[in-house]
Amino acid sequence: MAGSLGKALMSAGGPGKKLAKIGSQASYWADHPRLISMLEKGPSKIIISLNGNGIRGTGDLLNLIHSYTKGEVPVTWSGAPPPLRKRESWKKSITSDSGFAKTYDRRSKNNKTVEAMVEGYSWTFINPYDYIKYSTPKTIGGRTFESGYTCKSCDGIHLPKRASRDYVSKISGLL
Repeated sequence: MAGSLGKALMSAGGPGKKLAKIGSQASYWADHPRLISMLEKGPSKIIISLNGNGIRGTGDLLNLIHSYTKGEVPVTWSGAPPPLRKRESWKKSITSDSGFAKTYDRRSKNNKTVEAMVEGYSWTFINPYDYIKYSTPKTIGGRTFESGYTCKSCDGIHLPKRASRDYVSKISGLL
């Protein structure tokens, strides 16, 4: 859990240890020695924020967590937030209407795939698309989008501080 979203989740989730690696996927964590060490210590709850960079290794990570917790520790997984259509960004796909739509759809589809996997363990999956909504839906490239946020200087992929705080305040009862 890196960046503004990680900080907001840590603040709402209560005291605990944080593991974060910018740009990682579940596959990075599925055999990570620090994660295994923390799981061996018997956490009281686990909060995960992943999917924005893809979902490779999600099944392996879930299996790892379950093997150490035996399903006795609550796990809450927050998926990828919706992207923001930007004129300029290091993430070139969101700088065109069609690229933005593809990124939006891919992240949404990945969230639904991971939701089924997480809920298969009777754990909680939180889909940011359900909580991060425009006050008025936006029409981009002739298509209407309901999920999203606004910001002036963010990159359009990582939630900025305000959007992170707003999202986490809406889901804090689930953490």
